[in-house]
Amino acid sequence: MKIAIIGGNSQVATETALHLRNWGHEVKPIVRNELAAAFLERHGFDYAVADTTEQSQAADVLEEADVIIISAHAPPFSGEIDDPRTARKTNETIIQNAIQHSHPDSQIVYFSTISVYGSELY
Repeated sequence: MKIAIIGGNSQVATETALHLRNWGHEVKPIVRNELAAAFLERHGFDYAVADTTEQSQAADVLEEADVIIISAHAPPFSGEIDDPRTARKTNETIIQNAIQHSHPDSQIVYFSTISVYGSELY
């Protein structure tokens, strides 16, 4: 099974990728820059560098996946994002692009360790 993990350098995503690979799946973590890929490269993953908020980049890295795991979460006030509305829109775009650029039989799983705690900002 081909599994793409958006936000592939988060703690939960890397643990998930290691387990899925050990169970025999073809796992491709997706990260936004080469620095984020250092751990993945060290552990021998075939990773992709892409910004899945961009439709063309999402299409390039997601079209072959049987399963897409979304572990990315753009928190507000994180440096690049200066308000909760922008953060929410970024997260929605990641999800929408995953749905739009996956093949019809793909399974999509969304989880985030940040949003699980909730926030008054949302």
